Amino acid sequence: MKAPPGFSRHSGPTFVGWIREGFQPPADLLERPEEIGNLPGAEHLLDCRGRQIHRLPLVFKGAPRSCFAYYFTNASLGRSLRRSYAFRTLRISLKLQERGFSTLDVLAAMKRRGELLNWTGLLVAGELQSVCELPSAGQHVFQIHASISLSQELATSLGKYLGSLHNAGFFHGDLKTRHILISEGTETWDFRLVDLEKCIYIPGLPGPLRVLAASRDLVQLFASLPQADVDSTGQLLLDSYLGTLSLSGRQKETLRRITGLYGKRGRFRQGRTLLANVLDLVKH
Repeated sequence: MKAPPGFSRHSGPTFVGWIREGFQPPADLLERPEEIGNLPGAEHLLDCRGRQIHRLPLVFKGAPRSCFAYYFTNASLGRSLRRSYAFRTLRISLKLQERGFSTLDVLAAMKRRGELLNWTGLLVAGELQSVCELPSAGQHVFQIHASISLSQELATSLGKYLGSLHNAGFFHGDLKTRHILISEGTETWDFRLVDLEKCIYIPGLPGPLRVLAASRDLVQLFASLPQADVDSTGQLLLDSYLGTLSLSGRQKETLRRITGLYGKRGRFRQGRTLLANVLDLVKH
């Protein structure tokens, strides 16, 4: 992987990878996830499917900064054959930032030294733009499902945001409410995408393929919304999204029909492929 802008190569006794210039990783990172918790000021936040997450103060540009450290042990051949979570997240985060989208503020992305396959990975990110599974990632930053329901204003803003995201060529691949952090500004909402392992960036994707990629994001998002939000403001979200999207009228109508299947039957579920959901609807 070519050196990302603003990053330099790190080669430690346990991990190798990229660190943000000015970031000072502690010498004790890391043989095992629990060792993060032994560092000064560390607070354990999450243990989920091999994902250990701690908040701890680390040095960046000569001063302590509150960070999140993610240690991943993904015992899955499919995951390991792809780029590791840490490197994929770094690459996509930088692309999103180049295009003006807020996301993870990655300070370090590393893999275990000597690994042929990426079974483990370490990601360090700034606190306010961090992990989706937490009830909140900082003051005035929260998830859709954890703290609020979709008001008309929020649904409209979220639709416009997703439309601009897809227009730019980004498709999240695992778009659920817990993967969208929101902070309320003085006049608008600020959205931040997290959990970017499956996110792809393909600008200039042909229309039919964009429909397929976009429909997956939309279906997963609607399936993760509370039913009350789907009934009350889901249509506003979809209308705002389609109004922003740069596709033909026919392609937009296809997206509307696919997403509408969820609202009519309520059978789309998270964690399933679009094909599996559509076949389930057809059978019933």
